[in-house]
Amino acid sequence: IHARRGVVMLPGDADYGAFCAMVTAYRRMSVVMAAVDSGIIDAVAQAPCSPGRLLELTGIRLAEGGRFLRLLVDSGILLQSDGLLHLSPFSAAYLALGGEKSQRGVLEFEKLLQERWQGLGNILLHGQGSGVEEQSPEEYRRRLELFQKAMHEAALIRSRELWDVIGPLPGEGVIIDAGAGDGTYLRNFLD
Repeated sequence: IHARRGVVMLPGDADYGAFCAMVTAYRRMSVVMAAVDSGIIDAVAQAPCSPGRLLELTGIRLAEGGRFLRLLVDSGILLQSDGLLHLSPFSAAYLALGGEKSQRGVLEFEKLLQERWQGLGNILLHGQGSGVEEQSPEEYRRRLELFQKAMHEAALIRSRELWDVIGPLPGEGVIIDAGAGDGTYLRNFLD
């Protein structure tokens, strides 16, 4: 399913744009991940800088880095003004470390999910157990912490969106929070 302008489009709608968006979605995610993992987002968040200085700070090669920075500007991840690169409002909100809406934990956890989704065909043919490998207790804890951080960050945003749709409810009532994570939804609903 591809969402565009608030409308859910099913692949059966014969919209080639929907097909292209589904097939190439991993590319956009790869760009976002590379912008974060390379240190570009953190460097620009500290202070706007020139493309040359940014490549120097991150150690990215000049030719490849120059093309990548143009892609980041063209895609709205970075803004360029007076020869300096700045974070776009999107990047400042979701990609910068420490922001109220930062989704860096979601990005880290998504890497683990991508690994698992790559094995979907194998699981469909051989069953759920075929993709399970033994993990050390340390690795399990690391993955669990990533999951919990990602769910918390997403809940900070999603709980407000959900409340905008369902709340405030008239009169008094009861909210039961069962299995909804670390309580972020409930805390935001009560606020």
